[in-house]
Amino acid sequence: MALYALQTEETNGVRPRDWDAELVVQMLLAEPSSGEYPYIQLLAFYRQMDQRKEQSHLNIWRRP
Repeated sequence: MALYALQTEETNGVRPRDWDAELVVQMLLAEPSSGEYPYIQLLAFYRQMDQRKEQSHLNIWRRP
């Protein structure tokens, strides 16, 4: 659901840096096996780029 809410924000022209941070966190809890996972990672990277934090995004891809 968080992914769809963020897609709505994006469609409405909200910049990635202004997306609801709680929705972003919820979105990132998706299982890597889900079909949406690559798209979720791409959206997370867009947000990091918009915040000028590209390097910190690499930590998102590292799961314990």
